[in-house]
Amino acid sequence: MVSPTLITAAIVALVGQLVIEAARRGGADRRSLYTRWVVLLEAHYLQHWPVSRYADELGLTPERLNRMVRAETGRNAQALLHARLAREACRRLVHVAAPVSRLGYELGFEDPAYFCRFFKRHAGCSPREYRARAVAESSVPEPA
Repeated sequence: MVSPTLITAAIVALVGQLVIEAARRGGADRRSLYTRWVVLLEAHYLQHWPVSRYADELGLTPERLNRMVRAETGRNAQALLHARLAREACRRLVHVAAPVSRLGYELGFEDPAYFCRFFKRHAGCSPREYRARAVAESSVPEPA
């Protein structure tokens, strides 16, 4: 018969090994979770989900999601959501010949004025100015 003390010692050793293994994998687990967050962000940023919705989808609290995103990027989740939306706005302003108001609606903004304010806050100029600069830069011939 095996003594209870020996069984307890074996369980403690096994748990200790599991804790050490989990600590070693901690970075990889966080990166995997971060990757899942980025996939969700790419799939739903046009729907303007709040950070809490992303956190729910990942089984996290909004605070834990923000800590994880900040550890990976140095910025919080909301900042990354806004940056992604602004990047898409820039892309569409350059490559889609549609009125700014329509692009704003396509990007999930119900009010074109709010889209313009959002864009100006993130890009430093209005959508029209951004588009005009992009057109001017692309029409300049390349030096030989």
